[in-house]
Amino acid sequence: MDIAQQKQAIAASAVDAIRAELSPRLVVLVGSVARGYADSGSDIDIFVVDPEEPSLNRTVRSFVHEGEALKLELYTSDYLKELRGAAGANVVRELNRLRDARVLYDRDGVWPELKPTIEEVRRAFGQPEDAITSVEELLSASPGALTLGDFEDVVLRACLAAEALSVVLLSIGDVPVTYTKPKWTWLGLTRIGDGAMSDAFAAATLADVVAGRGQEFFEQAKRYGESVHALIPDEKRAADQELRRSLWLMDKHIRDSASLLKSGEMMALRSPLLMVAAFGMSALSRANGWVYKRLLDALSLRRRLGSSLEATLTRLLIPIEVLDREEAARRHNAAVDFYQRVLAKLGIDEPSD
Repeated sequence: MDIAQQKQAIAASAVDAIRAELSPRLVVLVGSVARGYADSGSDIDIFVVDPEEPSLNRTVRSFVHEGEALKLELYTSDYLKELRGAAGANVVRELNRLRDARVLYDRDGVWPELKPTIEEVRRAFGQPEDAITSVEELLSASPGALTLGDFEDVVLRACLAAEALSVVLLSIGDVPVTYTKPKWTWLGLTRIGDGAMSDAFAAATLADVVAGRGQEFFEQAKRYGESVHALIPDEKRAADQELRRSLWLMDKHIRDSASLLKSGEMMALRSPLLMVAAFGMSALSRANGWVYKRLLDALSLRRRLGSSLEATLTRLLIPIEVLDREEAARRHNAAVDFYQRVLAKLGIDEPSD
């Protein structure tokens, strides 16, 4: 029995205790434990629907069972029905958590009425063409950069394009496992069962390179995070909530990377390590008043860092020993291949020139 199965069993065994305390109509397991790829640090997240006391709607409580802390999220069925008509990134995340849920208890057979459809998720997501257009803009600049010899720009564009496409695919595609966080991107893609698509993603994002030296790149990410913290004065942290959030997210992705390393999921490391770089630059930019909109901006902003931190950031962004025209073109072509495969999977036609 693996970790996910162990935690699923704990959740199932807690149902009677949850029923005794809250008298719910429905109990469902959500999150990475429900999806079957949890690690030792994964929370056991449970939706408790229609508890006896309606005022508990949209509250969270901790519940200890068999020595494990369970996170109970309490909702009314009316709220979950309203959620299915809402829109936005957070709504998509919650709907997908419900799509991937495992029913632990359903007193009145209400689950079929509450489980979101893929059409509702797509409606909440909005027009995927907007995200596709952003990807096209990233990739369309690469041939010019390749001509100018700006190979780092080409490689990072390929990486960011593939990461963005994976979010669209795993958010609104009819896939076995939906998108929740960067640490699970690779596992979500591999469960689609299209090896050529996974290979294209790995080549475009350089996940294949990072996987071969996972411990090395993780140690670089840790050093990078420590340096970012050291460069930001306490008074600036105290005055800027968004800066504190960026630092917290940077640290979270370092922890996520550590759990992947521990479980041997080397191919999954690239996505959270990129987020370490992204949120670290976001924090530094807010602290210093730099204009920073996306990770691509880090290629120019890194020169404002000390030489040691600049070198560490560069290794996180471009983890290739020898980057020449042929290598840059290969990564760009992999991103284009992944782009075409994602559009085909989603049933979206490529825009005409």
